[in-house]
Amino acid sequence: MVERAEAIATLLRQDEDLDADPPVVQIQASTSIRDTVPPCLLVVPVPTLSYSSTLEGSQVEDVEWTLYALAPPPADLEAARELELLVDHVAAVLEVDRAEPVGYTIPSTETIVPAYKITVTEPA
Repeated sequence: MVERAEAIATLLRQDEDLDADPPVVQIQASTSIRDTVPPCLLVVPVPTLSYSSTLEGSQVEDVEWTLYALAPPPADLEAARELELLVDHVAAVLEVDRAEPVGYTIPSTETIVPAYKITVTEPA
């Protein structure tokens, strides 16, 4: 599962191209909170697994990934614009189930940053 999380982060990374029309901004994406500097995307490398059960046992049916779009504080209109850009980018690359505004606590600093919790479900 960690390999798939890394693949999702790779899909979401975007290099800056100011010559493009419209210009493309750089988007950072990682599976490690230590590598994140808002604004960025964080892919939680441990997904939620949904099982289906039969008489023969249980098997994974769906894999739900949690991603966080993170903006630097404070939680103002500029942060809202950055979050909107990040969420739109994820929705353009992946099939998003839900995007919910939250505050995300960065563990190493205990700083709460403006964020969106994004869920994406894939078949197993």
